[in-house]
Amino acid sequence: MSEHEWDALGQQWQQQAQPAADDVRTLEAALHHYRQTYRRGLYGDGFGLLVVAGLLVWTLLAKPGHAVIQAGLTLVLLLWQGGLWWLRRHWGLDHACNGLRQMLLADLRLARYRLLYHALGLPLGALMLAWAWPQLPPLAGTAQARTMLVAVALGSVGYALWAGWQAWRRISRMRVQLQRLDDGEG
Repeated sequence: MSEHEWDALGQQWQQQAQPAADDVRTLEAALHHYRQTYRRGLYGDGFGLLVVAGLLVWTLLAKPGHAVIQAGLTLVLLLWQGGLWWLRRHWGLDHACNGLRQMLLADLRLARYRLLYHALGLPLGALMLAWAWPQLPPLAGTAQARTMLVAVALGSVGYALWAGWQAWRRISRMRVQLQRLDDGEG
């Protein structure tokens, strides 16, 4: 190639559109948040399954008479967890994304998943507590244990409401970012 051709090629290369810095920052922030939230969810679900399995083993060994109620609650939790894992796969939450738009859409799906998780998990937890409540005096043994359980339930309600609100805000921000991206493209 001649020097003139190299200069023309260099000019052509320099005239190519550069990605906007905001788009790159948005992509990096969305990718970081997506990975962090996804990992937290997986770790939390895994820890929850270990706790359920531990409680089931403890109940079977310490209080075999309560195995039926514990097995029922465990079955409900396992079905819940299976449904969540199916939903993650169905919505493609465990796939890597290429490009800003796909990353924003994946982050939007993850925020919707978290909103659904808390919106359905709270009533499910309340139903499980209502199912187990009549068995608590012989199972827990003391009023102090029941009080602690009520405190945990109320704390869970507060957390679920806060997390749902956070997910709703995230969905709104993702929609605005997608709209800005669409306006910039078209």
